[in-house]
Amino acid sequence: MNLVLSVFIALALLVDENATLHAKDDLSSGNNRMMNSLVKQGRAYHYTNASGTLPKVNRFSLLKKSDLDLVDGRSQSLDYIDILFTFTGANAKLSSGLSRTLNSLFDHASVPLICHFIGDQKSLGVAKHIFKAVLVTLPYGIHQIRLYDMELLTSPYKQQLQNLREMFAAPRGRFDKDFFFLTPIIHLLLPHLKQVVKLDTDLYINADIKHLHEQFDLFSPETVMGLGMELQPVYYCAFRKYRLANTRSTAGVASSLGGFQGLNTGVILLDLDRMKTSNLYRDVFNPTSLQKLQWKYSFHRTHLGDQDIFTVIGAEFPQLFFPLPCEWNRQLCQTWLKTKKFNKNLFMKYYECDKPVKIYHGNCVTKILLNDTKNIAGA
Repeated sequence: MNLVLSVFIALALLVDENATLHAKDDLSSGNNRMMNSLVKQGRAYHYTNASGTLPKVNRFSLLKKSDLDLVDGRSQSLDYIDILFTFTGANAKLSSGLSRTLNSLFDHASVPLICHFIGDQKSLGVAKHIFKAVLVTLPYGIHQIRLYDMELLTSPYKQQLQNLREMFAAPRGRFDKDFFFLTPIIHLLLPHLKQVVKLDTDLYINADIKHLHEQFDLFSPETVMGLGMELQPVYYCAFRKYRLANTRSTAGVASSLGGFQGLNTGVILLDLDRMKTSNLYRDVFNPTSLQKLQWKYSFHRTHLGDQDIFTVIGAEFPQLFFPLPCEWNRQLCQTWLKTKKFNKNLFMKYYECDKPVKIYHGNCVTKILLNDTKNIAGA
Protein backbone atom coordinates (compact mmCIF):
# COMPACT_ATOMS: atom_id res chain seq x y z
CA MET A 1 0.00 0.00 0.00
CA ASN A 2 1.53 3.33 -0.98
CA LEU A 3 2.18 6.04 1.60
CA VAL A 4 -0.48 8.46 0.34
CA LEU A 5 -3.21 5.83 0.50
CA SER A 6 -2.16 4.50 3.90
CA VAL A 7 -2.02 7.98 5.43
CA PHE A 8 -5.39 8.86 3.92
CA ILE A 9 -7.04 5.71 5.25
CA ALA A 10 -5.60 6.38 8.70
CA LEU A 11 -7.08 9.87 8.66
CA ALA A 12 -10.41 8.65 7.34
CA LEU A 13 -10.66 6.20 10.24
CA LEU A 14 -10.47 9.15 12.63
CA VAL A 15 -13.84 10.43 11.42
CA ASP A 16 -16.61 9.81 13.98
CA GLU A 17 -18.58 6.70 12.99
CA ASN A 18 -21.79 8.61 13.62
CA ALA A 19 -20.87 11.46 11.28
CA THR A 20 -23.08 11.81 8.23
CA LEU A 21 -22.45 13.07 4.73
CA HIS A 22 -24.45 16.02 3.44
CA ALA A 23 -24.48 18.09 0.28
CA LYS A 24 -25.12 21.78 0.96
CA ASP A 25 -28.07 22.99 -1.12
CA ASP A 26 -26.53 26.32 -2.03
CA LEU A 27 -23.34 24.88 -3.51
CA SER A 28 -23.21 25.15 -7.25
CA SER A 29 -23.92 21.98 -9.25
CA GLY A 30 -20.38 22.06 -10.58
CA ASN A 31 -18.93 22.12 -7.09
CA ASN A 32 -21.29 19.34 -6.04
CA ARG A 33 -20.01 17.21 -8.91
CA MET A 34 -16.45 17.90 -7.87
CA MET A 35 -17.24 17.03 -4.25
CA ASN A 36 -19.02 13.83 -5.25
CA SER A 37 -16.17 12.84 -7.50
CA LEU A 38 -13.65 13.28 -4.69
CA VAL A 39 -15.82 11.34 -2.25
CA LYS A 40 -16.28 8.46 -4.70
CA GLN A 41 -12.55 8.33 -5.26
CA GLY A 42 -11.95 8.13 -1.53
CA ARG A 43 -10.08 11.42 -1.32
CA ALA A 44 -12.59 13.78 0.29
CA TYR A 45 -14.86 13.51 3.30
CA HIS A 46 -17.59 15.76 4.70
CA TYR A 47 -17.83 15.79 8.45
CA THR A 48 -21.01 17.24 9.98
CA ASN A 49 -21.83 17.82 13.60
CA ALA A 50 -25.59 17.90 13.17
CA SER A 51 -28.34 15.97 11.42
CA GLY A 52 -30.94 18.75 11.30
CA THR A 53 -32.32 20.54 8.29
CA LEU A 54 -29.43 23.04 8.25
CA PRO A 55 -26.37 20.86 8.77
CA LYS A 56 -22.85 22.16 9.00
CA VAL A 57 -20.68 20.68 6.31
CA ASN A 58 -17.02 20.37 7.26
CA ARG A 59 -14.75 18.62 4.80
CA PHE A 60 -11.61 16.74 5.74
CA SER A 61 -9.49 15.74 2.79
CA LEU A 62 -5.93 14.62 2.31
CA LEU A 63 -4.99 15.69 -1.20
CA LYS A 64 -2.19 14.35 -3.34
CA LYS A 65 -0.20 16.70 -5.52
CA SER A 66 -1.97 15.31 -8.61
CA ASP A 67 -5.36 16.11 -7.09
CA LEU A 68 -4.81 19.85 -6.71
CA ASP A 69 -6.25 20.74 -10.11
CA LEU A 70 -9.60 19.37 -8.90
CA VAL A 71 -9.95 22.20 -6.37
CA ASP A 72 -8.45 25.01 -8.40
CA GLY A 73 -10.34 28.26 -7.80
CA ARG A 74 -12.90 26.72 -5.47
CA SER A 75 -12.41 29.02 -2.51
CA GLN A 76 -12.50 32.21 -4.56
CA SER A 77 -15.62 31.19 -6.50
CA LEU A 78 -17.56 30.61 -3.28
CA ASP A 79 -16.18 33.60 -1.37
CA TYR A 80 -14.24 31.40 1.00
CA ILE A 81 -11.13 32.70 2.71
CA ASP A 82 -8.17 30.32 2.62
CA ILE A 83 -6.34 29.93 5.93
CA LEU A 84 -3.03 28.08 6.20
CA PHE A 85 -1.51 26.40 9.25
CA THR A 86 1.76 24.49 9.40
CA PHE A 87 2.27 22.22 12.39
CA THR A 88 4.85 19.64 13.35
CA GLY A 89 6.26 18.03 16.46
CA ALA A 90 2.82 17.84 18.06
CA ASN A 91 2.81 18.14 21.84
CA ALA A 92 0.43 19.37 24.55
CA LYS A 93 1.47 23.05 24.30
CA LEU A 94 1.23 23.15 20.51
CA SER A 95 -2.10 21.34 20.57
CA SER A 96 -3.51 23.73 23.16
CA GLY A 97 -2.33 26.71 21.12
CA LEU A 98 -3.89 25.39 17.91
CA SER A 99 -7.18 24.76 19.70
CA ARG A 100 -7.28 28.33 21.07
CA THR A 101 -6.33 29.80 17.71
CA LEU A 102 -9.05 27.86 15.88
CA ASN A 103 -11.77 28.57 18.45
CA SER A 104 -11.10 32.30 18.33
CA LEU A 105 -10.80 32.25 14.52
CA PHE A 106 -14.20 30.59 14.00
CA ASP A 107 -15.87 32.56 16.82
CA HIS A 108 -15.16 35.86 15.06
CA ALA A 109 -15.44 34.81 11.40
CA SER A 110 -18.40 36.09 9.39
CA VAL A 111 -17.41 34.26 6.20
CA PRO A 112 -16.80 30.57 5.40
CA LEU A 113 -13.21 29.43 5.75
CA ILE A 114 -11.10 26.69 4.21
CA CYS A 115 -8.34 25.71 6.63
CA HIS A 116 -5.34 24.14 4.92
CA PHE A 117 -3.12 22.20 7.28
CA ILE A 118 0.41 21.01 6.44
CA GLY A 119 2.09 18.71 8.92
CA ASP A 120 3.92 15.46 9.55
CA GLN A 121 1.91 12.28 9.97
CA LYS A 122 1.68 12.52 13.76
CA SER A 123 0.59 16.15 13.62
CA LEU A 124 -2.09 15.41 11.02
CA GLY A 125 -3.72 12.95 13.38
CA VAL A 126 -3.56 15.40 16.29
CA ALA A 127 -4.87 18.24 14.13
CA LYS A 128 -7.81 16.20 12.94
CA HIS A 129 -8.96 15.56 16.51
CA ILE A 130 -8.57 19.26 17.35
CA PHE A 131 -10.49 20.39 14.27
CA LYS A 132 -13.30 17.97 15.07
CA ALA A 133 -13.52 19.18 18.68
CA VAL A 134 -13.68 22.81 17.55
CA LEU A 135 -16.08 22.35 14.63
CA VAL A 136 -18.73 20.45 16.57
CA THR A 137 -19.24 23.51 18.78
CA LEU A 138 -20.22 25.72 15.84
CA PRO A 139 -23.98 26.12 15.26
CA TYR A 140 -24.07 27.10 11.60
CA GLY A 141 -22.14 27.87 8.43
CA ILE A 142 -19.71 25.98 6.23
CA HIS A 143 -16.03 25.52 6.97
CA GLN A 144 -13.72 23.10 5.20
CA ILE A 145 -10.56 21.38 6.36
CA ARG A 146 -7.85 20.13 4.00
CA LEU A 147 -4.94 18.11 5.29
CA TYR A 148 -1.57 17.74 3.53
CA ASP A 149 1.27 15.39 4.41
CA MET A 150 4.40 17.54 4.54
CA GLU A 151 6.80 14.86 3.34
CA LEU A 152 4.70 14.05 0.29
CA LEU A 153 4.06 17.70 -0.50
CA THR A 154 7.69 18.80 -0.25
CA SER A 155 9.40 15.80 -1.83
CA PRO A 156 9.86 17.51 -5.26
CA TYR A 157 11.42 20.57 -3.59
CA LYS A 158 13.97 19.06 -1.23
CA GLN A 159 16.87 20.81 -2.95
CA GLN A 160 15.29 24.27 -2.64
CA LEU A 161 14.55 23.68 1.02
CA GLN A 162 18.03 22.37 1.67
CA ASN A 163 19.56 25.47 0.07
CA LEU A 164 17.51 27.76 2.32
CA ARG A 165 18.23 25.72 5.42
CA GLU A 166 21.98 25.61 4.80
CA MET A 167 22.14 29.37 4.39
CA PHE A 168 19.80 30.48 7.18
CA ALA A 169 19.61 27.77 9.84
CA ALA A 170 22.14 27.35 12.62
CA PRO A 171 23.51 23.77 12.41
CA ARG A 172 21.63 21.47 14.80
CA GLY A 173 19.57 24.42 15.98
CA ARG A 174 15.82 24.43 16.57
CA PHE A 175 15.11 25.83 13.12
CA ASP A 176 17.38 23.45 11.21
CA LYS A 177 14.41 21.66 9.62
CA ASP A 178 12.65 21.99 6.27
CA PHE A 179 9.41 22.76 8.12
CA PHE A 180 10.64 26.26 9.04
CA PHE A 181 11.33 27.17 5.41
CA LEU A 182 8.06 26.22 3.71
CA THR A 183 6.59 29.71 3.29
CA PRO A 184 9.08 31.01 0.68
CA ILE A 185 8.02 28.18 -1.66
CA ILE A 186 4.37 27.86 -0.61
CA HIS A 187 3.27 28.95 -4.11
CA LEU A 188 4.95 25.79 -5.41
CA LEU A 189 3.49 23.55 -2.72
CA LEU A 190 -0.11 24.82 -3.04
CA PRO A 191 -0.34 26.11 -6.63
CA HIS A 192 -4.15 25.81 -6.69
CA LEU A 193 -4.57 28.67 -4.19
CA LYS A 194 -4.53 32.39 -4.94
CA GLN A 195 -4.51 34.43 -1.71
CA VAL A 196 -3.88 32.82 1.67
CA VAL A 197 -3.80 34.03 5.28
CA LYS A 198 -1.07 32.06 7.09
CA LEU A 199 -1.42 31.92 10.85
CA ASP A 200 0.82 30.61 13.61
CA THR A 201 -0.74 28.29 16.16
CA ASP A 202 -0.01 30.52 19.18
CA LEU A 203 -2.59 33.22 18.45
CA TYR A 204 -5.88 34.57 19.75
CA ILE A 205 -7.98 36.06 16.95
CA ASN A 206 -9.89 39.03 18.35
CA ALA A 207 -11.53 40.25 15.14
CA ASP A 208 -13.23 39.04 11.97
CA ILE A 209 -10.59 37.47 9.75
CA LYS A 210 -12.44 38.98 6.78
CA HIS A 211 -11.06 42.37 7.73
CA LEU A 212 -7.51 41.05 7.77
CA HIS A 213 -8.09 39.57 4.32
CA GLU A 214 -9.18 43.03 3.12
CA GLN A 215 -5.59 44.20 3.63
CA PHE A 216 -4.79 42.42 0.35
CA ASP A 217 -6.58 45.31 -1.37
CA LEU A 218 -3.88 47.67 -0.08
CA PHE A 219 -1.00 45.82 -1.74
CA SER A 220 0.99 47.75 -4.32
CA PRO A 221 1.48 46.08 -7.74
CA GLU A 222 4.89 44.69 -6.71
CA THR A 223 3.85 43.38 -3.30
CA VAL A 224 3.78 39.60 -2.87
CA MET A 225 3.04 39.32 0.85
CA GLY A 226 2.10 41.27 3.96
CA LEU A 227 3.79 40.86 7.34
CA GLY A 228 3.85 42.76 10.62
CA MET A 229 7.04 44.18 12.08
CA GLU A 230 9.08 42.18 14.58
CA LEU A 231 8.20 43.93 17.86
CA GLN A 232 11.46 43.17 19.65
CA PRO A 233 14.94 44.50 18.78
CA VAL A 234 16.02 41.14 17.31
CA TYR A 235 17.23 42.73 14.09
CA TYR A 236 18.73 45.77 15.76
CA CYS A 237 21.41 43.33 16.81
CA ALA A 238 21.40 41.20 13.65
CA PHE A 239 22.15 44.24 11.44
CA ARG A 240 24.58 45.90 13.88
CA LYS A 241 27.74 44.95 11.99
CA TYR A 242 26.28 46.26 8.74
CA ARG A 243 25.27 49.57 10.36
CA LEU A 244 28.74 50.03 11.82
CA ALA A 245 30.18 49.81 8.30
CA ASN A 246 27.32 51.81 6.76
CA THR A 247 26.56 54.55 9.23
CA ARG A 248 23.64 56.00 7.26
CA SER A 249 21.78 52.69 7.14
CA THR A 250 18.58 52.23 9.15
CA ALA A 251 18.51 48.43 8.81
CA GLY A 252 17.34 47.04 12.14
CA VAL A 253 16.40 50.47 13.50
CA ALA A 254 12.91 50.84 14.96
CA SER A 255 10.21 51.94 12.50
CA SER A 256 9.16 54.66 14.95
CA LEU A 257 12.65 56.12 14.47
CA GLY A 258 12.45 55.93 10.68
CA GLY A 259 14.09 52.54 10.25
CA PHE A 260 13.29 49.01 9.17
CA GLN A 261 13.02 46.90 12.31
CA GLY A 262 12.51 43.55 10.60
CA LEU A 263 9.53 41.30 9.96
CA ASN A 264 7.59 38.74 11.99
CA THR A 265 5.98 35.69 10.40
CA GLY A 266 3.26 34.98 12.99
CA VAL A 267 0.63 36.35 10.59
CA ILE A 268 1.26 36.54 6.84
CA LEU A 269 -0.88 37.52 3.88
CA LEU A 270 0.39 35.54 0.90
CA ASP A 271 -0.51 36.41 -2.67
CA LEU A 272 0.46 33.14 -4.29
CA ASP A 273 -0.34 34.32 -7.80
CA ARG A 274 2.15 37.16 -7.44
CA MET A 275 4.73 34.88 -5.86
CA LYS A 276 4.47 32.76 -9.02
CA THR A 277 4.69 35.66 -11.48
CA SER A 278 7.01 38.16 -9.78
CA ASN A 279 10.35 38.19 -11.56
CA LEU A 280 11.94 40.00 -8.63
CA TYR A 281 10.70 37.43 -6.12
CA ARG A 282 11.94 34.58 -8.29
CA ASP A 283 15.32 36.18 -8.85
CA VAL A 284 15.96 37.07 -5.23
CA PHE A 285 15.40 33.45 -4.17
CA ASN A 286 18.15 32.27 -6.45
CA PRO A 287 20.76 30.85 -4.03
CA THR A 288 23.46 33.12 -5.44
CA SER A 289 21.30 36.22 -4.94
CA LEU A 290 20.42 35.24 -1.38
CA GLN A 291 24.05 34.61 -0.57
CA LYS A 292 24.99 38.05 -1.89
CA LEU A 293 22.39 39.63 0.41
CA GLN A 294 23.74 37.66 3.35
CA TRP A 295 27.24 38.92 2.75
CA LYS A 296 26.16 42.47 2.00
CA TYR A 297 24.27 42.78 5.29
CA SER A 298 26.67 40.60 7.34
CA PHE A 299 23.54 38.60 8.10
CA HIS A 300 24.96 35.25 9.15
CA ARG A 301 24.02 34.62 12.78
CA THR A 302 20.36 33.93 12.08
CA HIS A 303 18.05 31.62 13.98
CA LEU A 304 14.38 32.26 13.10
CA GLY A 305 13.91 30.32 9.87
CA ASP A 306 12.08 31.99 6.99
CA GLN A 307 11.48 35.11 9.12
CA ASP A 308 15.19 35.91 8.77
CA ILE A 309 15.02 35.37 5.01
CA PHE A 310 12.10 37.74 4.55
CA THR A 311 13.77 40.33 6.79
CA VAL A 312 17.06 40.46 4.89
CA ILE A 313 15.17 40.58 1.58
CA GLY A 314 12.93 43.31 2.99
CA ALA A 315 15.97 45.41 3.85
CA GLU A 316 16.97 45.37 0.17
CA PHE A 317 13.60 45.10 -1.60
CA PRO A 318 10.90 46.61 0.65
CA GLN A 319 8.51 46.81 -2.31
CA LEU A 320 7.91 43.05 -2.05
CA PHE A 321 6.33 43.39 1.39
CA PHE A 322 3.25 45.17 2.71
CA PRO A 323 3.72 46.36 6.32
CA LEU A 324 0.83 44.79 8.17
CA PRO A 325 -0.46 47.10 10.95
CA CYS A 326 0.75 46.06 14.40
CA GLU A 327 -2.78 45.33 15.70
CA TRP A 328 -2.98 42.35 13.33
CA ASN A 329 0.10 40.71 14.89
CA ARG A 330 0.43 42.07 18.41
CA GLN A 331 3.38 40.04 19.68
CA LEU A 332 3.54 39.67 23.44
CA CYS A 333 7.05 38.29 23.96
CA GLN A 334 9.35 40.52 26.02
CA THR A 335 12.43 38.32 26.16
CA TRP A 336 14.72 41.10 25.04
CA LEU A 337 13.51 43.30 27.89
CA LYS A 338 13.19 40.77 30.71
CA THR A 339 15.93 38.25 29.94
CA LYS A 340 18.44 40.04 27.76
CA LYS A 341 18.05 43.27 29.79
CA PHE A 342 17.80 45.44 26.69
CA ASN A 343 17.43 49.19 27.34
CA LYS A 344 13.75 49.66 28.20
CA ASN A 345 13.28 53.01 26.44
CA LEU A 346 14.76 51.67 23.21
CA PHE A 347 12.87 48.38 23.59
CA MET A 348 9.57 50.26 23.73
CA LYS A 349 10.38 51.98 20.42
CA TYR A 350 10.05 48.51 18.88
CA TYR A 351 7.34 47.10 21.10
CA GLU A 352 4.74 49.86 21.28
CA CYS A 353 1.42 49.36 19.47
CA ASP A 354 -1.30 51.84 20.39
CA LYS A 355 -4.08 50.29 18.28
CA PRO A 356 -6.90 48.04 19.60
CA VAL A 357 -5.55 44.52 19.29
CA LYS A 358 -7.09 42.33 16.60
CA ILE A 359 -4.70 39.36 16.83
CA TYR A 360 -2.72 38.53 19.95
CA HIS A 361 0.47 36.56 19.30
CA GLY A 362 1.81 34.60 22.27
CA ASN A 363 5.28 34.12 20.83
CA CYS A 364 8.11 32.83 23.04
CA VAL A 365 5.45 30.70 24.77
CA THR A 366 4.02 33.89 26.28
CA LYS A 367 0.64 33.50 27.97
CA ILE A 368 -2.18 35.42 26.31
CA LEU A 369 -4.00 37.21 29.14
CA LEU A 370 -6.71 39.20 27.42
CA ASN A 371 -7.75 41.17 30.51
CA ASP A 372 -4.25 41.98 31.70
CA THR A 373 -3.16 45.34 30.27
CA LYS A 374 0.41 44.75 31.46
CA ASN A 375 0.47 41.76 29.13
CA ILE A 376 0.38 44.07 26.13
CA ALA A 377 1.67 47.37 27.51
CA GLY A 378 5.16 46.26 28.42
CA ALA A 379 4.93 48.34 31.56
